[in-house]
Amino acid sequence: MRSFRLLRLAPAIGALSAALALTAGSPLGAQPASELRVSVDRADVRWSSTGRLLGRLERGVELQRLGGRSGWARVGVRGWMWSASLEPAGAAYRVVPETENLRAGPGGRVLGQLVRGVGVRRTGGEGRWLEIELVGWLPESSVSSASAAATPAEAVVDSTPAPAAPPAREAPAPESVPVSAMGTLSRGVELRNAPQGGVIAPIPAETPIRVLESRGGWTRVRVDGWVPSSSVRAGSLGEVGPDVVAAAPPGTFIGRTVRWTLEHVALQQADPWRPDFEAGEWYDLARVPGVEGRYVYLVLPERLVEEFRGMSPFRTLRIEGTVRTGQSALTGTPIVEITRLLP
Repeated sequence: MRSFRLLRLAPAIGALSAALALTAGSPLGAQPASELRVSVDRADVRWSSTGRLLGRLERGVELQRLGGRSGWARVGVRGWMWSASLEPAGAAYRVVPETENLRAGPGGRVLGQLVRGVGVRRTGGEGRWLEIELVGWLPESSVSSASAAATPAEAVVDSTPAPAAPPAREAPAPESVPVSAMGTLSRGVELRNAPQGGVIAPIPAETPIRVLESRGGWTRVRVDGWVPSSSVRAGSLGEVGPDVVAAAPPGTFIGRTVRWTLEHVALQQADPWRPDFEAGEWYDLARVPGVEGRYVYLVLPERLVEEFRGMSPFRTLRIEGTVRTGQSALTGTPIVEITRLLP
C-alpha cells in the first residue's frame, strides 16, 4: 500500500457537520505506518471515536494505521469511486449519493460504502473512475495486523480472527455467520440493548436467531418466540430510551411517542446535505446524560426556535416528541420531532 498523506478534517460543528473539508498535509514521517486489515464482517468508520458515521468497510479490507487512542485506531483507506458520485469541495471531493461503493479498482471488488457528504482526497484516476483516500477511526477490536495469515475476504465464511480487545468476560466467537443468515447460539448469553449495553434477557443455548449486523466483536440478532398473552402490556411514554431506539433498525420506533430527559448542546439549521431534514429546518443537538457519545436531534416547531436560541449550553431538558427515525443517515443519531417541553 502506498504511503498516505496526513489529512486534517475540519467539520463545521465538530463531528456533526454535513460535509468534511480535507486538505492534504505533509507526507508521513520516516517511521512507516503499520498496516491493518478489517477483521469483522462490517466495520463502521467514524470521524472520531464519538463522531459521525463516514461509512462501512468489509472484512479483509487493508488499512494503514495513522495513530490511535483509547481503544480506537486512526486509519487510512484507499479505493476507487465512480466520478459522477463525487463533487469538488475545495481541495477535496465530497460524496454525492446517500451511499456509494468504494472499490478496489475501476469497477472492481467492493471494499465498502461511504455516506453522503463525506470528504475524500483524490490520488489518481482512470477514465470515469477516481482513486481516492479517506482517513477515519475504527474500534481496535474491528482490525488486526495485515501481516498475520488471513483468508482472502471473498472466502471468509466460518473463521473470525480474535478481536484486538475482546469485551471483559467474553471469549471470541469461534465462527462468524453471514449477515441475514439464520443460526443458533452456541452457548447461553445475555441479550443486550447495545454493544456492552444493558441486559434485556438471558437467552439459552441453541436458540434460533437471525443475524442482522456485526461490528467490533458484537453481533445484532433477532430472536422470534412466543409468550403468554396475559404477560403483554402496552408500553408507556418514555419506557423506550435513546439507546434502545438507536440500537434498533431505523424504522422500528418511527411514530413512537417518547418522553426523554436530555441536555441542550446547540441549535442548528439543516442544510441540503442532510436527507433526514427539510432544508432550513431548525433542530437542536441534545446530549443523553450519562451516556458517552450518545446524542439526539430534536426537530423544533417554529414556536420553540426562539426559546432554544436563548438556551444556555447543557441545560437539562424534559421533552415529549415523536420519533422520526431511529438512525439518521449521516450520523446514526435518533431524530425526534418535539411536540412540547415538559416541566
